[in-house]
Amino acid sequence: SNRLILSVVLPESLVSIGKECFLYTYNMTSVTISSKITVLPYACFESCEKLQEVKFTNGDECNVRVISDKCFSGCKKLTFMSLPSSIEILGNYTFNGCENLKMVELPNIISAGNNCFNGCTGLSKITIPSSWRAIGDCCFEGCNLLSIVKTVGDQPSQLEVLGHDAFYDCNGLENIELPD
Repeated sequence: SNRLILSVVLPESLVSIGKECFLYTYNMTSVTISSKITVLPYACFESCEKLQEVKFTNGDECNVRVISDKCFSGCKKLTFMSLPSSIEILGNYTFNGCENLKMVELPNIISAGNNCFNGCTGLSKITIPSSWRAIGDCCFEGCNLLSIVKTVGDQPSQLEVLGHDAFYDCNGLENIELPD
């Protein structure tokens, strides 16, 4: 583990980073991701317990399409994620255990894997874009504060797969709106 790194800015020249690249970088509080990267790999920022801010350079010019399995798992201080519109796939356990994550903006997500938001006990509302086709098994398990799940968009919902126990142990869940 590396306890000295506090902040990372990935240069625009960077097109790829390796799996587990910043795994257990406990004291890192912010990361800026290059717009040329297309995949955030397996466990890239897993257990960066003090990570609070994730920025994607060039907003709509961002090329990240996939956030892989366990990428931000265990990032306990992460409270908000605004994902660029280029991101379509969230892997398994992507935000697992991000207990302070309160809000996530998911503009063009197509799929969220198994246990993607499992244990995000601070998550209170999720807005699902109409493009979302698959919600994995146990995707929101243990999201105790989650009270509203709502589909938004100009098109009818394209949801095809709602995994088993997708909302298991979401004790505060009052309303799910997944219209045609």
